[in-house]
Amino acid sequence: MFNKFTSEIKSLFSIISICLVMTFASSSMEAQRSEQDLSTARAGVILLKQYPEGDWAMLLGEKAGTTQEWKSVNFPAGQYDSKDNRDLQNTALREMKEETGGPYSPLKSVTEYDIYPTYIDLVPPNGNIRLYFLVVNYLPEGVDVGKGTLGKAVKDAIADPSLGSSYKEVGNYWAVCVKDVVKAAKRVAGSSNTAQKRQFTSRGIDQKLQLEFYYMEALAKNVKPLCQILQEITDLDYSKS
Repeated sequence: MFNKFTSEIKSLFSIISICLVMTFASSSMEAQRSEQDLSTARAGVILLKQYPEGDWAMLLGEKAGTTQEWKSVNFPAGQYDSKDNRDLQNTALREMKEETGGPYSPLKSVTEYDIYPTYIDLVPPNGNIRLYFLVVNYLPEGVDVGKGTLGKAVKDAIADPSLGSSYKEVGNYWAVCVKDVVKAAKRVAGSSNTAQKRQFTSRGIDQKLQLEFYYMEALAKNVKPLCQILQEITDLDYSKS
């Protein structure tokens, strides 16, 4: 009976060993798969600001060198890099800091703990993007974030010869009412993604803007989850915009 018990224990340990090996192999394969999948991924941050009047806006960066009447704008976002350690939140934070002025950015001290816990995965053509959310009103007291401070920060970065090109992709910042961005996404969702349908004007100043094709295509395909997260954050129902 003792021999039988010993035999059963050995069999049990063999099964556990096999399971551990399979788990380790599976984890290694998953890590490799993740790195491959991430090679085409993008990540960024939707910067949200609530103004004293109660309305909510997105802070969008204007592409440096834009000269046309309708200025091209975007969220601070970009391509995954291997130094991001297979974590798209690292990508989003890195890109956000680079595209809001780098060392001059009022967001340079933002960490993962400041980012809203819910994110949205968007799947436009030719890749995917994960967008996180940051409510600038909730940052520590004394951190002033708005289109003015961000605009000055990116201009200072452009003027700094010691900074690389990744810090000079954005030339200015604009505030756009959230409802106007959602309306544009709905227009595109219902038809072709033309330049005219992804246009809106800035908040406070009547500047004509249009969200870049790639990101508007992503929002248009994911209007419902976008509105759900925006409602969680702002307590406003944008699905009816």
